[in-house]
Amino acid sequence: MEELLRRLDLERQAGPPGAKVCNGTFLSRNQYISDIQSNRYLDARLGERSAMTAEEIKDWTAAGDMEQRSRHVRRELKL
Repeated sequence: MEELLRRLDLERQAGPPGAKVCNGTFLSRNQYISDIQSNRYLDARLGERSAMTAEEIKDWTAAGDMEQRSRHVRRELKL
């Protein structure tokens, strides 16, 4: 808990970022995609704080799309 509070304090001291950056969510691989595509946020996964490559991001997003389609099909079959 102390570590999280320390990080929060550092973020508060740093002030707002120069550009709008979307850091994604903890719940969905793709929930933030609309922010990046439509609302012109920068994708934090491409920044220096991330270890993901552009190819890994592409694969991760595609896997999320497949998961979402799979859930939709399962819901349709239950109706």
